[in-house]
Amino acid sequence: MRIGDPLDASTLMGPLVTPEAVDDMMKAIEQVKAEGGEILCGGRLRPDLGPQFVEPTIVRMKEQTAIVKTETFAPSCT
Repeated sequence: MRIGDPLDASTLMGPLVTPEAVDDMMKAIEQVKAEGGEILCGGRLRPDLGPQFVEPTIVRMKEQTAIVKTETFAPSCT
């Protein structure tokens, strides 16, 4: 997935909207791990692109935990 300038037509994902959204996503990723989830791909900050860029994240959960029932409003799938 191409991450970058949202004004570029070839970009599929731009930055998160606020620094707080970045914090929320990173906290959600930590909660996934704490609840026994596995990060299959993504989940890393992309400071090379800017302060609010994060890789889209796919996780695997063994059961329906609290984080699965929470909308993170970030580029993630559970």
